[in-house]
Amino acid sequence: MNPWTEVTARIDAGGGNKLAPFLATLDEHGRRAVADQLPGYLSERLAQGWEGRRWVQDRTDAFRIAGAACLNGAAQVAAWLNRRDLRWVREPEADAARILALIGDRPAAWREDLAVRLVERVRPPSGSASRLMENGVPGWDLAAGLVLETGIEPPDSDAFTAGWLWRLVRRHWMNQGTPDALAGDPLPALPPLLTSPEDLAWELEALRWPDGPPQFERILAALIELTHRDRDAVAQALRPWWHKHWRQPFDPTTYVYGISGFDRTTHALLMRCALAVVAPADSRKLSALLADHRRGHPDYDPPIQLLVQRRLREVVEMLEAGRSVPVLLATPTSPTGHVDAETLIERMERMERLEGAEPLQADFHQALLRLPREIDPRAAVRAEGLTSRAGRTLAEWLRRGGLPDPEVTVGMQTAQRPYAHWNTSADHYITVREMYVRIAPPAGVPEPVAELCTGPATALYDVEQTVWWPAVMPSHREVVAAHLLETLTLDIDSSGGGGEVLAALVHGDGPVGAATASALAIGMGNKHPAQRGAAVDTLVTLTARGQLPAADLGQAVARLADAGLVKLNRITAAMDEATTAGAHAAVWCVLLRALPPLLPRTGDMPRAGLGELLAVAVKAATLSGQRAGVPGLAEVAARGGSSRLVQEARRLQQQVSR
Repeated sequence: MNPWTEVTARIDAGGGNKLAPFLATLDEHGRRAVADQLPGYLSERLAQGWEGRRWVQDRTDAFRIAGAACLNGAAQVAAWLNRRDLRWVREPEADAARILALIGDRPAAWREDLAVRLVERVRPPSGSASRLMENGVPGWDLAAGLVLETGIEPPDSDAFTAGWLWRLVRRHWMNQGTPDALAGDPLPALPPLLTSPEDLAWELEALRWPDGPPQFERILAALIELTHRDRDAVAQALRPWWHKHWRQPFDPTTYVYGISGFDRTTHALLMRCALAVVAPADSRKLSALLADHRRGHPDYDPPIQLLVQRRLREVVEMLEAGRSVPVLLATPTSPTGHVDAETLIERMERMERLEGAEPLQADFHQALLRLPREIDPRAAVRAEGLTSRAGRTLAEWLRRGGLPDPEVTVGMQTAQRPYAHWNTSADHYITVREMYVRIAPPAGVPEPVAELCTGPATALYDVEQTVWWPAVMPSHREVVAAHLLETLTLDIDSSGGGGEVLAALVHGDGPVGAATASALAIGMGNKHPAQRGAAVDTLVTLTARGQLPAADLGQAVARLADAGLVKLNRITAAMDEATTAGAHAAVWCVLLRALPPLLPRTGDMPRAGLGELLAVAVKAATLSGQRAGVPGLAEVAARGGSSRLVQEARRLQQQVSR
């Protein structure tokens, strides 16, 4: 069929869901054919008056992805996406995801050029509040996605920051625009299962960095189940992907010594899982070289990340050997990463129908860690009927009520550290105040599980991999937060500082305490507004659930600010956003604990930015109607002069004394 005819038919049908897979199949000739016709087709429709404009409005997402996929230059694509008729889309996040998938094979310089052009065209919000709350800042979602993918430095402009603020507004705005109610931040539903090799091939092609665990798990589960049913059909469907993404003729040394991360990153390991199906001989050669390389270069990742890697490596090994299993046990049944107990038992029963079958070991341990904290007693009874070794372990695990909560301890310590990582001579050490974390594992759990409950964690330099951690232990948020702490501290000035991981973490279950609070304080102290915005998401979600460890958070803010690990002005900006989003009572409780150790004593110089933090406290106390006294506040309010600190101290003292 003529490419342009097919594209117009799919545009006419409405929506980009069915158009995107077709666009991904076009070669250069097909894309050029579409690019030649598309602008004129849009103009013809718009020339039909208000009916034509309404028709285009209903198909904006389809026009946008067609132009992004087929127009040639980055300048052309940027101009197309920024047309007034095409800027507003009903689902900006979905629109951004489709476009990012379709332009993923463009050269890096091309995508960086497009990122810069789109970022420059992001404008501060204008128009009606209702339209903005529904759609966000026009063009921001795609621009932000390209910033993440390309690694260009995100701007600190008002327009780009507004995108993060409106993201908060969309998620947390209260009834009638007033702070009388606070909404939690819901996770998106799990994507539907993939049911055909062709769907699997499309999703694998569309997967881009950074990995989204739900989409990733969906692809991995489909690869396993479809391969078990008909390996030849899956291999056939994946051949175009194989030829496109793996250098031909295949040279495994390229992926061991020339391209890093092929035995560590989740994205590369998933690619290897698929390679093991479509080209097992190539995969075995690569695995052998990587194993040799790993023996001389041991893993330095934290245990929580090692479990993710082991689970993928064992899938590669199984597929390379020509074996298969009917199902992966640990595939989540909830957006949080949890696996329903009844579903897990059903999967175990499927495994046991295969004579002598035992599940993959790391997958089994991951499934145990993903069980919810509350389990129907009937599930535990049903599990007693399992006969395999793993089945008996599962039954015992359910009888015991799952993994007991490990003990997590967080504090501050004085340490000697080298002034620079490249110079560790004795005369280049300095005394620093730093945070420490300890995790003590419970007794009687399998060794691979106990490893995850042991701390402190070592530093992880690929911070984007932490996106997996909340779903590794979704019933033990405090343990995950403890593993995150060192990474967050190292990357406090990074645009990839882990704020989104915090926002995902709190949707799980289990206690939250000093580790979660400290991770949240570090997130609020990040240099970049986007990361601070994600930390505010976390605070608001915990508040809406009635789970915010306010006292721990206040103590963490004071400790980290005193040690110079976070800047007070960044904490203030985050607290102000949270207050605006409706978490005013929670912010007041946090500041009630944070302010006393931060207030200057008689004769002391005040901290920079403390007056602005007191202004946020005034707002939070006023909105929440709180009257609790703040130790040390009266002394500051009684100081002479008219500095911002003294003025705000007087206002706060007046508010809490009414």
